[in-house]
Amino acid sequence: MKGIILSAGYGTRLLPLTETKPKALVEYKNAPMIHHQILRLQKAGVDEILINVHHHAKLMHDYFKINSGKYKADIILKEEKDILGTGGGILNFHSNLKNEKCFFVINVDIETDFKIEKLYEVFENKNPLAVLAVQKRHSARKLEFTKDMKLTRRQSENSVTENLFAFNGMHLISGSVFRYGFENKLTDIFDVYFELMKLYGDEVYGCDTGAVVFKDLGKKENL
Repeated sequence: MKGIILSAGYGTRLLPLTETKPKALVEYKNAPMIHHQILRLQKAGVDEILINVHHHAKLMHDYFKINSGKYKADIILKEEKDILGTGGGILNFHSNLKNEKCFFVINVDIETDFKIEKLYEVFENKNPLAVLAVQKRHSARKLEFTKDMKLTRRQSENSVTENLFAFNGMHLISGSVFRYGFENKLTDIFDVYFELMKLYGDEVYGCDTGAVVFKDLGKKENL
C-alpha cells in the first residue's frame, strides 16, 4: 500500500525554528516530525511513502540520503516549484497513485495515538471517495457531518453543533480522486472533495476517533 506525507509547507507558526529548516525536520520527542509519520505509516502496512517538499527542500533530500536505510518503506520525494496546497500536493502524485484502489495521506505536523489503519474499515464498508479521521475537540475550522458521518459541508452559521467535528490530519483516499485533474495549481483538498461530491455524487465519510490523544505540532507550544 502507498501513502503520502504532506510536508511542503513553510511552517510559519513554528518560526524561528523553520527559518533554517523545513517543518518536517523540526524535532519532536528527539526525532524529526517526518520520522514519526513514516513509522506510523509503516505500522499501517504502507511500503511506499511519497513526500512533497518545497521549503528548504535540499535539507529534506539530504536527510533521506543519510537516513533512508532506517526505514523499511521506499521513500520518494517530489519537489514543488511553487506551493500547491494540500489538494495540489496530493494530485501532483497522480502518476504514482493513479492505479491504486486507495492510499493514506497524513499531515507531517500531527501527533496522535489513533491507528490510521482504522480508516480502512470505514472505506471497505462505504466505498467512498475518502475517509477522514475526525474528533470532537476545539478547532476554529470544523466540518459538518450527517448522523451516519457523511460529510456535508464546512462549518457555517447554520451548523448543528452535535454534527461538527475537527479534522485530525489523516485521510484514506480513493484513486478516483484523480478525476479532478492533475494541474499544478494551489488547491485545498477539501475544495477537491466538495467539487467531486457536487459533480459525481461522491461521498466522503468521517471516522470518529473518539477521545484519543491529538496534538497539532505546527504550534510551538505542542512540541
